[in-house]
Amino acid sequence: MEQPMTSTASHAMVDARPNYYLEAAVAASETASEAIAAAADAAQAAAASWLAAHEAWECVRKSRSRRDLELPPHTPTGDLGGAIHELAQSIRLPFPGGSRDAWERFCEHANIQVAKPLGKDGPS
Repeated sequence: MEQPMTSTASHAMVDARPNYYLEAAVAASETASEAIAAAADAAQAAAASWLAAHEAWECVRKSRSRRDLELPPHTPTGDLGGAIHELAQSIRLPFPGGSRDAWERFCEHANIQVAKPLGKDGPS
């Protein structure tokens, strides 16, 4: 059975390979940013689909009303605007300082060399 690493041993391991952990953190932030952007796109598509469904049901309701038939219940209107706004705002959050630009300015100020991730104007 593997023993859990002590805090001191863990710190020593990180401190011995700071660039590895720095690159892992940047990659994790990139992945989070991409996932948030995909979620924002999905939320926008869901909002558009919900609106289309609402309009289709309203067409049915109006037709039944014109024919003096019993109306089905109203369809709720989707309120995904808050979710869309939150997702759009959180794209900037996964990096220190709230943005990749803020992180890169800090790196320049602190003289930290960070490899650019592949596909992000990095090595090809």
